[in-house]
Amino acid sequence: MVLAAAAITLGAVVVSGGFERSEPRPPLQLKRGAIVDQGRFRTEFVAATVGQGQPGISDPLRRVLTVHLKVTNLSDRTVPVQTLNDVLKAGAMAQTPRVAVRGRNGLSTQLHPNLMARVVLAYELRSGATPPTRLRVDVGTYEDRGRSVDAARRWRPARKVIAQVLLTPRAT
Repeated sequence: MVLAAAAITLGAVVVSGGFERSEPRPPLQLKRGAIVDQGRFRTEFVAATVGQGQPGISDPLRRVLTVHLKVTNLSDRTVPVQTLNDVLKAGAMAQTPRVAVRGRNGLSTQLHPNLMARVVLAYELRSGATPPTRLRVDVGTYEDRGRSVDAARRWRPARKVIAQVLLTPRAT
């Protein structure tokens, strides 16, 4: 009797595709103001703007599409803000953005542990280019590989999109 029940259960598992994981979930579809836990970071998508570049971030003579974020570094180490480029991709923008932290004393390139930082991703627009009316940002995540001899290698990008945030750039 027990053997028959086990055989039926095993048969059901085989017919349903085995012990493999279920289909991956599609990315969450989010809007401005969304907060996404990326493992290593918690990121709030504040806004997107189009205007003149800002010294220290981009060429002041060029028009720039800027994504404004609030980012909290959830790891126990200070990390370069450029590591966000591993897990944030703006679909319509081909180039890698210039990334900076805005602080009370100017610009920085560091994300300190457990502190919220205002971060900007600046994409320079080609001369005469029309900025997108909607900007989709693909949001990835980091995996914690646990204790590592090299603390910098503890976190690694998971290489999967967990959310897509749709922003409407406004003129500044």
